[in-house]
Amino acid sequence: MPLNNSIKLCLIFIFSVSIAYAKELPPLSSECFKEASPDTIHSCGNADHPLQPTILYRLGPGKNNVVQGIALDSNKRVLYSLHVTGKPEKGVLNRFIDIDGKDTLESVDYQKPSSAIGHQGITLIPNTNWLLSSAGEAIKNKGWYISLFKYAANSDPDPLIAIKIFGSGYSKSTSSMPVVTPDSNYLLVRGRVKNTNIIRVYSLNKTNILNTQDISQASYSEWEVDNHLTDDDYFFQAVTADNKFVYLLSGRAGKGYKRVYIYTLNGKLIEKINDVTLGEKDAIESGIEAHWEPEGLTIDSKVKELYLLFAIGDKGKRIGNMYKLKLHENDINQ
Repeated sequence: MPLNNSIKLCLIFIFSVSIAYAKELPPLSSECFKEASPDTIHSCGNADHPLQPTILYRLGPGKNNVVQGIALDSNKRVLYSLHVTGKPEKGVLNRFIDIDGKDTLESVDYQKPSSAIGHQGITLIPNTNWLLSSAGEAIKNKGWYISLFKYAANSDPDPLIAIKIFGSGYSKSTSSMPVVTPDSNYLLVRGRVKNTNIIRVYSLNKTNILNTQDISQASYSEWEVDNHLTDDDYFFQAVTADNKFVYLLSGRAGKGYKRVYIYTLNGKLIEKINDVTLGEKDAIESGIEAHWEPEGLTIDSKVKELYLLFAIGDKGKRIGNMYKLKLHENDINQ
């Protein structure tokens, strides 16, 4: 029997409402950010070393300082780390190769310290030799800028170009923490207006950052970060993104939950994970200080994993513990 018009309209209305209110599913379970249990080991972890850390050992000045960030070239399987040294601070990059299936990674070389490379945050522009970082102490109003450069083993970064991404009204001192999505479509940067953190998004299909030193008026979108991310005087520690989701990390050194918040690229909050305990046990066992500080995030777009980095170990003996968490395969490429 054919449906009458009123029933048809009712069904259409129910279908429309269900689509409008469909919940966006997070790309991984909140349980993956907690200490490993038999139930989560295989659903969350790397197949070779489920929820066990890969330890990073670095070279160069300040090699035993706190590691401040990581970036992965998924195609070349090359990992970069960032730390700072000296006063005023200078950023030092390390390079790791042949990174898969290992419990420890030893740096093959490092880039000389640069005062134009900032305290926190590095990323790569996929399929190029270019890297981006927060601007360093050498750049006036550093919170308004990012630094563009090519990695130079055992040498100074060359060239090194400051690109303006913010202006009046935004913090002049905040680490901008740039990140480029794996598909190269978007650049995301972190800023702050008064006490509120924001994420600004640039479309790299419309803005060529290799040919201009001021893109501050060309942003694609901008959205506020939930203030609870930095409650309890937590530091905003890292940001990364795949082609669909944005991941934010906060916390302090020592005991106490860390936080991971997950957004869509357009700023819709998908999940708040306020009780991250992954890595705490390893950190407590790493020295008398029980130093456990969240410091970095990066995406492996080839293997579909989120890398989560903690600085552990006692002062003067800091190392990096990096955990690899599986993402839903269909999410990162959408």
